[in-house]
Amino acid sequence: MWRVVSIGLVGVALFIGALATGALRPAPVETVSFFQRRCAACHGKDGSLFPEQFAKKYPRDTELIEVIKTMPGGDALNHEGLQAMAAYLRAISREEPYIIWTGQHEGVLEGEISPESAILKATAKRQSLKVERPAGTRWRVRLPAQVKPTDVELTAQRGTKRTRLRLKDSPYSHAGK
Repeated sequence: MWRVVSIGLVGVALFIGALATGALRPAPVETVSFFQRRCAACHGKDGSLFPEQFAKKYPRDTELIEVIKTMPGGDALNHEGLQAMAAYLRAISREEPYIIWTGQHEGVLEGEISPESAILKATAKRQSLKVERPAGTRWRVRLPAQVKPTDVELTAQRGTKRTRLRLKDSPYSHAGK
């Protein structure tokens, strides 16, 4: 009995420790690719067929998420995926660049940016980091040895519109906006 209680307490302590340290992980869905595959046929590339100021019709994320759930493909998204998609739709509606961090492997961060024409810059600890753009909306940043993902700040710009994403805060821009 005590062993089960002890194991349970250790699990709870580890969970609380992860929350306290701000353990952040990449987003669970590549929202830009998902949208292009599942939504663009009806809503246009980068939401070009959305009515002007689409997201203003749904000022709260809960309202926008309910709409997303009713769309074909919306049922393929879990709770975190729905939140990321709502953030992407807000960016589209405002015609602002959108950034999402979707993966990490051996010191390399990967993600997506929209629109494809946006310029992406990365910094960490006041140093510029090299951003690779392997194809289309994809980006990649190799981290120096002493840099953690939570140190990274990404800035996307298209024309006069600019979006900033601090990975310590969220894996995608426009979160909770």
